[in-house]
Amino acid sequence: RLLSEAIDLARASRDSTPLPTDATAPEQRPSLDLPIDAFLPPDYVADDAARLSLYQRFAAVTTGEELGQLIGELDDRFGPPPEPAQNLLYLVGLRLQAARVGVGQITATEGDVVVKFRGQIRVDVQRLSREVGTPLRAGSNQLRLARGRGQAWLATLQRLIDLLPAA
Repeated sequence: RLLSEAIDLARASRDSTPLPTDATAPEQRPSLDLPIDAFLPPDYVADDAARLSLYQRFAAVTTGEELGQLIGELDDRFGPPPEPAQNLLYLVGLRLQAARVGVGQITATEGDVVVKFRGQIRVDVQRLSREVGTPLRAGSNQLRLARGRGQAWLATLQRLIDLLPAA
């Protein structure tokens, strides 16, 4: 199962395809479909077995503490991570936080990022928009934020997820 999740994570980050959710997992993992390159480059982790092992370990992370330890190990063994590896770390952390607040899916469209929840959301959208620093649009079980140009939306998305109450 871990190998399958690691391979799915690697493929999804490379191909920008949604990550599957595992209904049998104790905590359903949110599906992420975001247009960023997120992988461990072969010139960063040259050994295929080591790279696969790291993907397995990233797929198995369930807490921020575990992620922090894995990031420390990655930095100690291979040096500072290049951008695609930083993006992978971002996605793993985002997925952990998103699961905590009841997010089922995060998808990027042409102009928006859509955060879909597993159930109804109960938040003050105007207050949340002010705290996030960008206008949000709400539906019965989703929030939308504008992507804009560049990669600034990644930090905005993280801020939004961090500000949401736990599910």
